[in-house]
Amino acid sequence: MVILSLLLSFYTGFLIILIMNIVILPRHNKTAQKTPAEGVSIIIPFRNEEKNLSHLISSLENQNYSAPIQIMFINDNSTDKSIEIIHSNSRSSRLDINLIESIFDESRNLTSKQQALDKGIREARYEWIVLTDADMQFESDWLLSLMRYAKPGTDLVFGHTSINFQNNILSFLQAFQLEFLFAVAYSFHKIGIPSSCMGNNLLINRNAYLDVGGYDKTGYSITEDQLLYAEFRKQKKKILSAEPFIPKARTYPVSTFGNFLHQVRRWFSGGFKIRSGLTAIGLFFLIQNLSTLVLLTGILPALPLTLTISNLFLTWIFVAVSFKKTASTHSAIIFPIFYFFLLFEFVILICSFIFQPFTIWKGRRI
Repeated sequence: MVILSLLLSFYTGFLIILIMNIVILPRHNKTAQKTPAEGVSIIIPFRNEEKNLSHLISSLENQNYSAPIQIMFINDNSTDKSIEIIHSNSRSSRLDINLIESIFDESRNLTSKQQALDKGIREARYEWIVLTDADMQFESDWLLSLMRYAKPGTDLVFGHTSINFQNNILSFLQAFQLEFLFAVAYSFHKIGIPSSCMGNNLLINRNAYLDVGGYDKTGYSITEDQLLYAEFRKQKKKILSAEPFIPKARTYPVSTFGNFLHQVRRWFSGGFKIRSGLTAIGLFFLIQNLSTLVLLTGILPALPLTLTISNLFLTWIFVAVSFKKTASTHSAIIFPIFYFFLLFEFVILICSFIFQPFTIWKGRRI
């Protein structure tokens, strides 16, 4: 119990320092944004996304961005009507839509999505490249919120993605969890701790991408966005967050708890293969979760019991201040309810890895 108390004490100190740093972060006010003159290529890998593509293209058509935009759809072995839908929309759209085939090469140590992204980045018309997914919708100023940073010296910019709430408890829990993850990523990034981002809301400079070696340098990863962020940081590239950090991009929740579990497994598996400060902090968070589970049994000694309860309140305070800084539409008041779901998710996740060590995502074993 001495070791547990020391670990929990370290986590307590870290939470206090983290909260203090977040509180003093300057608040960015929403100001008028001047439209940059830079052309941009938007790269969208897709596989069997027929139900989402028309909404995505409509959302892209509504962007209030006056400079040239190239839309690059990279086909990652689709077998549904995705290609027909893209062709149909391209005939009636004012957008410059390009359809490119990505042929999977088993000899490369990359996922098929990484290969699709790499092909798009290398063949893009413009130096500034936005990476996103096919199951997305955007605010009209989404592209502008990223491209206002397209200036010499900037290498990577990540934005804030939220989940469309669909009036059910699973949708709500997914939306709150993503807000929690973005609060962590943004807060850590702002105080200099290695963080993460999402590849559905990401601006990169192609020359910087090629300079770090691209996905061929990062190697195989099912969380390719996090690994690319880590490589940019490792090679001292300039990484920024879009400010104010207001959600400008939205994705859809998965429809079943089984698919949700597969998604969390993918994040967990990919994230913990990356050796960084974020992974170390994640391990402390897991220890806190385990300690909380033991707390519920009533057998935790006084000191670790006190530290565990203190950490729960400190985590709640962190959520409150970070949600405010990231302009979250979710209320931090309900964090305790979410945390009990997080504990349930944690137990189910560990059990699932015991009975099925590999992960399935979108019908593929990864």
